[in-house]
Amino acid sequence: MGMGAESRSSNKMEGVFGKGALAGKTGLVVEAAKSAGIDPNLFAAVIAHETGFGTSNAIRNYNNPAGIMDPKTKWTKLKKFETLSDGLNYSAKNLRRRLDQAGGDMAKLASIYAPVGADNDPTNLNANWAVGVNKIYSALAATETPEATPALDSTLLAR
Repeated sequence: MGMGAESRSSNKMEGVFGKGALAGKTGLVVEAAKSAGIDPNLFAAVIAHETGFGTSNAIRNYNNPAGIMDPKTKWTKLKKFETLSDGLNYSAKNLRRRLDQAGGDMAKLASIYAPVGADNDPTNLNANWAVGVNKIYSALAATETPEATPALDSTLLAR
């Protein structure tokens, strides 16, 4: 990715997180994604969807950008992270692990990351996970040449 594309991508990401707890934190998002070996746009799309674009209770009070549930509570309560960087790094590594389990396939990723009918999803929000993430990802990954926009249902590992 050339300097111009990197800049456009960063600007788009800043726009996504412009008003929430992730405002001004694009560098941390990209750094965590790259460290985990995943596409920063995909990571940004997941955490934007999971946190209501950086405005959720999870991100504001738990430094939890990805809806990570705490195994100590039998997956019933949000995991709390000391810092936002800790939450981002853990979440990026978790997403990488889930991507590996899914073989990079979006439909499989959705069924692993946000399974429909999960006990910790009483209002069935997981049913909209793939559509929501795909919409945000498409906006972030879009280039000036629409036919060059990567499809989310292709391999999602780091580009």
